[in-house]
Amino acid sequence: MAKNQNAVGIDIGSSSIKLIQVKRSNKGLSLENFAMSELSPEAIYEGGIHDQQSVINTIKGLVDSLQLKTKTVALSIGGHSVIVKKITLPAMSDEELAESINWEADHYIPYDLVDVYLDYQVLQIRADQGQMDVMLVAAKREVVDQYVSVVREAGLRPITVDTDCFAVQNAFEVNYSLPEDQLICLIHIGAENLNINVISYGVNTFTRDLQLGGDTYTREIQKQMGTSYQEAEAYKLGGSGASGNQIIPQDVQRILVMISEQIASEINRSLEFHLATSGESRFEKIYLSGGTVRLSTLADEIAKKTNTPVELLDPFNAVDIDPNVFNVQYLSETKSYAPIALGLSLRHKNDKEKDLIRINLLPITEADRIEDGRNFFLIIFMLLIIVSGVSYTLQGRTDEELQTKVRVHQGLNVKQRSLKEKQNRSKALEKELKDLKDEVDRKTEVIDDLTQNQISPAGFLNELSYLLSPPRDDTERENFTQKGWRWNWDTGSLWFSQIREDKRSVRLKGYGRTIDDVGELLKRLQTSKYVVKADLKMTENEMKGFTNGRRAQFVRFEMLLRVIYGTSDLKKLFQDSGEPLPTEND
Repeated sequence: MAKNQNAVGIDIGSSSIKLIQVKRSNKGLSLENFAMSELSPEAIYEGGIHDQQSVINTIKGLVDSLQLKTKTVALSIGGHSVIVKKITLPAMSDEELAESINWEADHYIPYDLVDVYLDYQVLQIRADQGQMDVMLVAAKREVVDQYVSVVREAGLRPITVDTDCFAVQNAFEVNYSLPEDQLICLIHIGAENLNINVISYGVNTFTRDLQLGGDTYTREIQKQMGTSYQEAEAYKLGGSGASGNQIIPQDVQRILVMISEQIASEINRSLEFHLATSGESRFEKIYLSGGTVRLSTLADEIAKKTNTPVELLDPFNAVDIDPNVFNVQYLSETKSYAPIALGLSLRHKNDKEKDLIRINLLPITEADRIEDGRNFFLIIFMLLIIVSGVSYTLQGRTDEELQTKVRVHQGLNVKQRSLKEKQNRSKALEKELKDLKDEVDRKTEVIDDLTQNQISPAGFLNELSYLLSPPRDDTERENFTQKGWRWNWDTGSLWFSQIREDKRSVRLKGYGRTIDDVGELLKRLQTSKYVVKADLKMTENEMKGFTNGRRAQFVRFEMLLRVIYGTSDLKKLFQDSGEPLPTEND
């Protein structure tokens, strides 16, 4: 693969596989290849590949149909197996960040670091504040290994494992460019998952994955109408306005509208949460992509629920397409499926462009294996040259050459004595270094506490987001139950109107639909690792009106929290109480 030749982008979705190849030149991007093929519903579901051979055969079929010469590919994953966190750190060099990122990640990733692949990217450096914003990304090893394995079994060579939401962002950026004076949102809705990516003035500020998508419609039609999955899928597509003489039951349109309203409500809840916690006022525009956005009811409901203009993202907006090579009408009809694959096709080996998100979750050992093949042949070549040189030297050796060897040997003896003297001096330096290390260790705890005081308020906001989120899988559902939480609590029945923190004292104000919702929040706060004390200061019934003229009763509440952020807070808490500080064995 040429140094700057783009990889082939391959989007392995739960309902289809999309493959795109672009060519970059001084004139911009041009489309080289595009193809997609459907998968059976049993091949991939809940983020896991359950029929590997079917996926491998589908990839091989696409590669063969396009007669691809390039075998290097970029792929991506999404859903609950991916964790994305924006964190704030003290400003530091690239080398210092690389050394400390695992320690920082341990505070934010809810899995053991040995079970995930990790990568990061610096979003911006605020020199005047001495801080930097970093996007931290982790994915479960078993999921990454599974997707990499099927790609390799199909005869391809993966060089990048990206995430779905950032692949969409890169596709958006090359086609529209990121607005530096607006708050926008990119939403990709696939068959199983929905990715939300908020970009504020050109910088990522919030991402979230929801297990909602095209299959949500299909399953509901299948359930309410008692049809097979295939029949329900046909009804769904026909109900979105497909041409032909197919007769669509009236109930289908009702179901499509109902699910579209549910999805739009979940999206609106996430966007309102971001606005409430970021202090920003409104979104300028929402860009939609993914096969599910072809349903006519969805975009309209999202625009209505969020009160925000909605536009369908065109991944080929700035890509040159030869009408003599491609069916332009087909590309227009299927372009909503293409953003992830297009974003992946922009990647290449060792890409360092600062204008795009360059996350790579491919294991380091795998990337090294690609390079090792080249290094092996280089070593063999060098050995052949050395052996040939030695043979020539032995055959043509003369007395003068032997004398030269003697002089070289004498010079080596002089260097050996010099090295010995340096070794003696190094022992003295080792002692000085040990003393310096002891001094650094003494100051480390102070630095750690200062760092925690800088970043932990953001960690507390992440904790609030977690407390107001439903369980993502069976493991989290079990954890919620063990903590005494109601795992099936509708988190949308409570929201905050004010969050104010002053010297570890946090005042929360908001509304709940019932007093039970307020009680559930209080219970979750009381079990949080950040909260030492949570008091319910006030509850009051209040009637609120809506724009449609309806009125409903809500419970207005106010809570006062005592929170801790770092080691110093914990020590002070025990010192004030007169109790001994716990040890690692407690």
